[in-house]
Amino acid sequence: ENTHHYRVAHPLAERLISVSRKRPLEPRVVRFNYDRARKISVVEALVGRSGWLQARLVSINSLEPEDHFAFSGIQDDGQPLDSETCSKLFEVPGEALGPAVLPEALAGKVEEGIQGSLQAIRTATEGRNKTYFESEIEKLENWSADLKDGLETQLRELQREITSAKREARQALDLQSKLELHRKVADLERKRNEKRKGIFEAQDQIEGQKDELLAKVESRMKMNIVEETLFTIHWEVRAKS
Repeated sequence: ENTHHYRVAHPLAERLISVSRKRPLEPRVVRFNYDRARKISVVEALVGRSGWLQARLVSINSLEPEDHFAFSGIQDDGQPLDSETCSKLFEVPGEALGPAVLPEALAGKVEEGIQGSLQAIRTATEGRNKTYFESEIEKLENWSADLKDGLETQLRELQREITSAKREARQALDLQSKLELHRKVADLERKRNEKRKGIFEAQDQIEGQKDELLAKVESRMKMNIVEETLFTIHWEVRAKS
């Protein structure tokens, strides 16, 4: 996957990005001077070789705005460079030299690599959106279950109190006691009915939040992707003498 979040620490890469965002950059030759004392195996394997590398900033407006740094790398013989190697190149001191012209025979392969990167970005973003959606739905369902269980527990307790109060009312010997107990039953039944109503209101509230979540995810499923070519370079790797 030739993709990276848009964060590059190497001064050369930072300079290329900064300049390219201010004005279009023509392809340039960049020589990377590899110091064997700093062991970077994937770069060491490229000593004496050369090729092409293109970087694009890919901005996605999905559930959350995202920026990615997409690489497409290739050697002059047509062999592709993976994302790790593209990234590691910029950990090596380098210098920008003269202009370069990307051969038509390799331009298609460079673009193919970029398209592969874009697809990988889409897939990763869709995966994150799916995880977010499943997590939010699970939270709502757990909240719904906890709320319902809590209210139903209270309903069962109220029903027990109502049953007990009715039994006491039947057994009461004087009218005053019967009146007081029947008033207690009426109060308890009113509370029970309010709890039942509360269950339906809570379910409506949760369903409303589910609808909002579904609408939000649905509206963002069509990703708005903006690409910006940052730079194209013809790279060379030389062993530092």
